[in-house]
Amino acid sequence: MKYVLVLVLNMVLLWSQTDISQNIITDVTKFFNDYTIEAGEINSDNIRVIGGDLYVYGTVDGKITVVGGDVTLGPTSVVNGTIVAIGGSVQKDENAVIHGKIIETNMKEGLVYREMEPAESINGGYEFRIKERSMRASESWIHPETDFFIYNRNEGLLFTPLNSQWDGDGKSSFRLSFSIGYRFGPHEPAGRLTLEKSFFSNKNLVFFGSAFKESRTDDFYRLSETENTVAGLLGRQDFYDRWNEEGWSAGIGLDLYRVKLKLLMASVKQDSIAVTSNLWSLFEKERPLRSNPYTEPQETIGYWQGTVAFQTRNYSPIATGMALFVEGEAYQKSDDGSNIYTMNSEELRKRVFGFLKLNWEMSYGLVFRSQFIAGTSDGKLHEFRKFGVGGLGSVSAFPFKYQTGDQMVQANGEIVFTDEFTDAWFFLKLFVDGGYAWNDDTFSFTKQNILDFGISSAGVGIGSGDKDDLNWSVNIAKPLNGRDYLETTIRLDYNF
Repeated sequence: MKYVLVLVLNMVLLWSQTDISQNIITDVTKFFNDYTIEAGEINSDNIRVIGGDLYVYGTVDGKITVVGGDVTLGPTSVVNGTIVAIGGSVQKDENAVIHGKIIETNMKEGLVYREMEPAESINGGYEFRIKERSMRASESWIHPETDFFIYNRNEGLLFTPLNSQWDGDGKSSFRLSFSIGYRFGPHEPAGRLTLEKSFFSNKNLVFFGSAFKESRTDDFYRLSETENTVAGLLGRQDFYDRWNEEGWSAGIGLDLYRVKLKLLMASVKQDSIAVTSNLWSLFEKERPLRSNPYTEPQETIGYWQGTVAFQTRNYSPIATGMALFVEGEAYQKSDDGSNIYTMNSEELRKRVFGFLKLNWEMSYGLVFRSQFIAGTSDGKLHEFRKFGVGGLGSVSAFPFKYQTGDQMVQANGEIVFTDEFTDAWFFLKLFVDGGYAWNDDTFSFTKQNILDFGISSAGVGIGSGDKDDLNWSVNIAKPLNGRDYLETTIRLDYNF
């Protein structure tokens, strides 16, 4: 049997070789053998070396990918394409010429991901070393920057002019970040101060601690904070429920490039933020503001929170890709004003929420987008922490949080005929939404008939945008429960 496999493998490799005389570019794969490009040789192949080393003394115009081995660039080597070393390192002679791009990812220095542009790589030493960290190492994902202007029914105008971080111009393993602003609604300051200690070259492992006074919401997935602000300024609308938290948190974060993990514990004073009575808007000045969901009186809360986030490379709203987010939390109030981490208290409440986004570019300019959301708890959530279904970013043509409960499930799907497909300035979309929220202490599809008790809607939209951003769109949606009702919405972002 092994001889048959070897024969098949050799036939595949022979078939993939390049016919240089005819200038045909093909893929070349070598398993567990070193590969050498001799001086004077011009190679236009896309080369993959798995389990071996690559030695370059000639010219490479294609892409070199080496998995589990090292790349050596001799004094006569010229690379016009791309070099990718996965699990190994790249060494180059000072006379090697690089017109393309060098990417090195390995664990020798702790989950390193490096990129070198041509201008930086032409005059290198024999030992390939990049002192500068990649761009993602210079930005904090533990302490994200806050928008300068946030406008909503609870905080009024939240102005945050100070967003800064110091880490010795990227040279220190410590980072101090702060965001300081002022809420003009309740007339009080708000902000966050964070100290991080990172490890490894790209700051992949981070220990952190934060002190803060800021609002918190479970509705971040519905629409962006920027679009919510615009909705408040133009139409006196707010699509978030939020509450105030003041206290501290500490935890650990792990950044694995496409995957991010975070675990933290926190102690906070939790309270509601009153609805401001003078929310100015350009239109709909008499629109009544939604009241807050019922909240408990101010109390001290301790919670543990774990987060997992994943995103495929170059993920964008209208390209093939996937994004995943899961967050679990266990929280309880203090038993005597000080002890909040008893873990065996009957007051312990557990909540898990997650969403999965899948996009598929079915053909040129035609994209299928989908979103799946689920939330579960132990049936003891506070009212303002319950899951909600309905409204913008959820199920169209239904009021905001038309259904609430301790469990939820939601699905959204749409087909986008992009401007590349229509060959015009506009795109079209057809969408359908569905969801259901119910009260129970366990998540089970068998206990409730989602088709009978859930809500759903369908609609069409037209708008204008580019590959990554949406300039505007107008949606018209109708409930699928028999109601004779049409909802028209203007969006400055994608539906989800």
